[in-house]
Amino acid sequence: MEANRKPLGRNDFMPVAVEGFPFIGGAAFLCLFFALIGWGFFSFVFLVATGFALNFFRNPERLAPEDPNAIVSPADGLIVEIEQEKDEAFMRGECVRIGIYMNALNVHVNRMPFTGRAARRKYFPGKFVLAKQNKASELNERNSLYVETERGRFIVTQIAGAVARRIACYARPGDVYETGERFGLIRFGSKVDLTLPAGVDIRVRIGEKTRAGETIIAAWGEKEG
Repeated sequence: MEANRKPLGRNDFMPVAVEGFPFIGGAAFLCLFFALIGWGFFSFVFLVATGFALNFFRNPERLAPEDPNAIVSPADGLIVEIEQEKDEAFMRGECVRIGIYMNALNVHVNRMPFTGRAARRKYFPGKFVLAKQNKASELNERNSLYVETERGRFIVTQIAGAVARRIACYARPGDVYETGERFGLIRFGSKVDLTLPAGVDIRVRIGEKTRAGETIIAAWGEKEG
């Protein structure tokens, strides 16, 4: 695969994603400030806010499956869509799109579904309707990462929601990621779509929960030879 290995990611060894530092630090400061001036109620409110921010931006380690054909979930959440589509521009034909909804309690760090090279990325401005709605995939602000692998191509799309209006994608064109590596994050309730070739074996159903980097949501066919 002709590309450079990606540089060390800023969240690769952090128990909490760095995007959360301003929220955690701000809430903790206000908690301490109100405690010092004797405003116990407000101190408690910001103590709870600090705990929520720590939980939301948690960045746990994940162990990718050893199956060489496994395509893992790019996000923690709930499978809300499995749709047959067609994309000639990048996927070169029939494909299947799997939608994963992340609520505010899920880990929001996104991970690479399969080892591959980031061919390009594209930002789409848009609206901020509820991410759980099907139309969010077409209407909302989103960032698509187009990935080429030795087994085929796929697209992973980070979609902003009604509350989540900040998308972070660390991958740059030419970067090579391993299965399960962190490549981005979306703040506060959102959605991730994974578009795969039509020939893959889908391993999940609507309503199932997923863990980024661990849950096998599809698999390539066995390699010939």
